[in-house]
Amino acid sequence: MPGSGKTKLATILRLIHGGVFRAEMPEDDAELRKQVTSILAVTTGPIVHIDNVSGVLRSSTLSGLLTSDRWDDRPLGTTDMISRDNDRLWVITGNNLSLGGDLVRRTLWVTIDPGVPNPHLRTDFAITDLEEWVRVLRGPLLHALLTLIRSWVVAGRPGKPRGGDSYARWISAVDGILSHAGVPGTFDHAESARQQVGTDDDEWADFLTAVHQAFGDRVWTVKDLLADIDTGDLLRPGGIPLDALPAELAEKAGRPHVGVAGIGRSLGMWLKNRDGRWAGTLTVRGLGKDRREARQYRIESAGTAGTAGTFPTPRSLSPMDKSDHNATGANVPVGGEVPAVPAVPAVSHHHDPTAPQWSHQP
Repeated sequence: MPGSGKTKLATILRLIHGGVFRAEMPEDDAELRKQVTSILAVTTGPIVHIDNVSGVLRSSTLSGLLTSDRWDDRPLGTTDMISRDNDRLWVITGNNLSLGGDLVRRTLWVTIDPGVPNPHLRTDFAITDLEEWVRVLRGPLLHALLTLIRSWVVAGRPGKPRGGDSYARWISAVDGILSHAGVPGTFDHAESARQQVGTDDDEWADFLTAVHQAFGDRVWTVKDLLADIDTGDLLRPGGIPLDALPAELAEKAGRPHVGVAGIGRSLGMWLKNRDGRWAGTLTVRGLGKDRREARQYRIESAGTAGTAGTFPTPRSLSPMDKSDHNATGANVPVGGEVPAVPAVPAVSHHHDPTAPQWSHQP
């Protein structure tokens, strides 16, 4: 909802840790690559905030960026490649934002519900000028955050394993730090996700459901599937509604001189590119070719899948970042105090090579 405070909260992150602000998302992936290269090559702030994003966000560049710790690109006007560490936290804010493609499982949703209309008109805040409060108390706030992390480390880094993907260690660490500090809830809980599949996966889920209803667990080919699509022929009704086809394929099938029989190659590419990609509780699995060299498929449901068939849940936009900014405190302004943090045992300066790196790289 406009005025709920999302940009302000992202600004607080940048005030504490330092960061980069962009007022809008580039229109295409080529421009996004230029922006990412510039940010990583020129700036040092660990927080990258892109504001005013709306509609459906889908980007192969962004999807790759969020699972890579290195970024390689050729700056505009040069022939040399550059390589930079991707050690930033990428934050995107927007209203009624949806995600497409692989971004769903590579993000952590933060939904703000003020519970009132016209939230920008609220005045009943304990801290009336939050941004100024954070500016003045940046040093003590950083000290408090580092104390919470050190307390967790001294306690033996308690926590539970959280999956096996590239974000699992970070999620487990953040959840452990918050739980050890007494913060209620579960970090990155599956039920907190506002979106379970990308918007372009919605029609894919509908299509898989229709195919599963028609074929069940039986093996089929593209030819078998097309033969079972209901085109309105009363003498040969099909088991798969025509409108269950993904929009791109349905549009092609509706062209003159093409029809359902003419989309076999396109449908084959759709199935091949989405082999093993889950939409809800269903996915399609390629099973090799039959004796006529036709590729075979089967719909697999989560109830019959192995360990590889679990449904992915949203993940954070990047691993925890590093910061070694100087912490300079100041007097507490009117309107709030820095919360007390638990004391931790004194520690030596011995370097522990197994300890995770939690501070931000300027």
